[in-house]
Amino acid sequence: MSERANGLWHWGALLLASCLLSNVGMAAEGAAPRKLGNIVKDLKRAETDTYEIFNALNSNDEFDFVCYSFSETGSKVRQRTCEPQFMRTARKKEADRFMQGRVQGTDRAVPMVEASMHLGSESDMAALQQELRQLMQQNPELKAKVEQMEALSSEYGAHPRAQRDEPSLGFLARYMLRNAVR
Repeated sequence: MSERANGLWHWGALLLASCLLSNVGMAAEGAAPRKLGNIVKDLKRAETDTYEIFNALNSNDEFDFVCYSFSETGSKVRQRTCEPQFMRTARKKEADRFMQGRVQGTDRAVPMVEASMHLGSESDMAALQQELRQLMQQNPELKAKVEQMEALSSEYGAHPRAQRDEPSLGFLARYMLRNAVR
């Protein structure tokens, strides 16, 4: 091998070694986060799977999770949400009360804020959490799905572009983000 070819070979070997070392350093620092849209998609799928299993196992139909799409007032953008049936029932009662107050012209025609509805459902929420814990102990498939959701919620919460209250996530995913990931 000529001296020039030998020099080029050494230079190429050094360049290759440098690239390999820099790639090892980048891998050690941690890979770039997955795309946020992919995380949300996986989280929604895991949440839907969790609801299907939970709804089949739970002892109270009011605990069943229901997912639906809606448009905010004044918007044409559809959003997906999931919530326990008892929250849907409370929301319907509140809407009926509000509309009746509007028709009658009473001072009760002020809509209740979301937080107040949640406060009125605290005992149902505690019972739902107890049922979920109990069923997770009894059913390994449900436990695995909830653990998958927790891992995806953590991944979502750690993403630099994540929003704490992602509107397209369902009830359980938002709950995990608010209470478990901080």
